[in-house]
Amino acid sequence: MIGYAKSLPTWEDARPIANYLNWQFRNSGTPEVFARIDSISRHFKEQGEEAIAERVRRQLEMRFQKMLGLPEINLSDEQAVTALMEVMPLISFDNQWVAIYRILVDYCKFPSEIQAFCHHIDNCLAGRRLSRPCRYQNIQKYLTGILAKPYKQWLAYEGHQDTGFNRQKRVADKFLAIVRRIAENTENISSAYSFT
Repeated sequence: MIGYAKSLPTWEDARPIANYLNWQFRNSGTPEVFARIDSISRHFKEQGEEAIAERVRRQLEMRFQKMLGLPEINLSDEQAVTALMEVMPLISFDNQWVAIYRILVDYCKFPSEIQAFCHHIDNCLAGRRLSRPCRYQNIQKYLTGILAKPYKQWLAYEGHQDTGFNRQKRVADKFLAIVRRIAENTENISSAYSFT
């Protein structure tokens, strides 16, 4: 399967890998799927195709998002800005945008391609200035190891002495709580005014 993966420049061509991982998920469960995704990604990196490795890994993780039990949160761009403004005081390092990226991509259907994500954030902010703006390099450089995995996998890593990870996890936890609260408040308001 990995030999075939070398010739996959686009996600459309990667469907056989997704089908294989579907089978793997049904037979082995979540950890085995992530091990296979990591293996495919590693293969591309060894071949000097790091951009393809990242794109394929992200696309496969997005494809399995629902299967892995990551519930989607409906969040408008306005609500995302409200949540960002609320969490910004907790951001003390530029690289903590990884935590925000992880939550918005994993739960709120924001683009997983980093450049597209940063562009979407800029559009949402519509000229508002942040003390630590969203920049491609602040996410891309640090989106490795456990931080490159979906947030749900961060929970199993909890308790490690890695201070960089713990800083990211604190921001992600708080940001997810803010996002959920804002989304729930909106749902409660709209259901209160429902005429059905």
